[in-house]
Amino acid sequence: MNYYFIHETPIGELLLEANLEYLIKISFNGKHTNRINSSSFNRKNLILEKAFEQLDEYFFYNRRFFTINYILDTTWSSKKVFEEVSIIRFRKVKP
Repeated sequence: MNYYFIHETPIGELLLEANLEYLIKISFNGKHTNRINSSSFNRKNLILEKAFEQLDEYFFYNRRFFTINYILDTTWSSKKVFEEVSIIRFRKVKP
């Protein structure tokens, strides 16, 4: 069973999805919420709670690294982009 929760951030509402072990998805909240089983929506679990906490620390207290267990289920090309972006130092831009 997957769990979903909407979390308000300085960049807008984020829809988070997790199972009991991993964060599965973070996306901007949009029209996707109407496809979610209402019994699993807005039910927190440990992974979601850690994600909320770490996102808030990132946005408000300068957290630099995330320690959430996650599964990156995406295309090969997106994974390569994420790998490159992940090596950019905090608050720096690569030339």
